[in-house]
Amino acid sequence: MISSFLLFLLLKSAFGLDEKCYVLKKSVSYGEVLDMNNLEAVNEPYCRPVAKEFLSGKQFILSLAAGSFLERRHLRELKVVKTGDRIKGMIKNKTFTISFNLRALKPAALGETIPLIDKNSGRIYKGRVISPKAALIWEGI
Repeated sequence: MISSFLLFLLLKSAFGLDEKCYVLKKSVSYGEVLDMNNLEAVNEPYCRPVAKEFLSGKQFILSLAAGSFLERRHLRELKVVKTGDRIKGMIKNKTFTISFNLRALKPAALGETIPLIDKNSGRIYKGRVISPKAALIWEGI
């Protein structure tokens, strides 16, 4: 019978998961964007490895001191929309697209649903962020 550890190693090599342990070279603060130059890969048996592909486009959700091990739970998706940003709201159909100018009511990452307000009418919509300047409207029409 194959042990769970050997099975893990087999699956890891089969799917090409390149996970390493990373240590911070300098301290970071809440909301700071992850800089790969601030990380050092180490061989430590007691840390939680992180895939390098996971690290792009992330920011810290807490402050960490230099020398701390980096874990997935320390990071979140980078917020590409800030509160008050101008967003183009789009309603798409197979045959047409309607777009109008809105403002974001809270910060969001790509793929998140946020409330958006039309300053002219005061109406609030919900939309999924598809780029830093656009959202697909799906509620509030």
